[in-house]
Amino acid sequence: MFALKIVTPEKIIYDGKSSYLALTTDEGEQVILDEHAPYMSAIVIGELRYTNESGTINPYAVSSGYLQIKNNSVYVLLDNAIHSQDINLDEAEEAKKRAEQLMTQIDTQKDILTLKAQIKLANLHISTAKKYKERNIPKQPSVA
Repeated sequence: MFALKIVTPEKIIYDGKSSYLALTTDEGEQVILDEHAPYMSAIVIGELRYTNESGTINPYAVSSGYLQIKNNSVYVLLDNAIHSQDINLDEAEEAKKRAEQLMTQIDTQKDILTLKAQIKLANLHISTAKKYKERNIPKQPSVA
């Protein structure tokens, strides 16, 4: 097992031992196991999964952040993270729909990129919610 700390500006999501962490970095999908080599990378929008000390898988939809591994300790700093059970599927689908409608009304590259990012995040929330709500995975209580 390795020490794992996952934090956002609002709260500590997890601070304990883990045997597995999977997330998407700017280099692609990464799986972190015990005794991983030192490593640093940027985290991109995607799904993050980790096991807690009892082996329960905890799935989150996450935005950008950073990953650091050293001395069998893993630090994950995220701008935003939402547990799959906390995603409101109706709200996520509505946010996607609104962003797609706005795409037809804008003309600046900056606005287009912003809306594409919103659509990507809404799609992530939708897919994560659907994937894990079907499995009825219990919500991991916060450490904070």
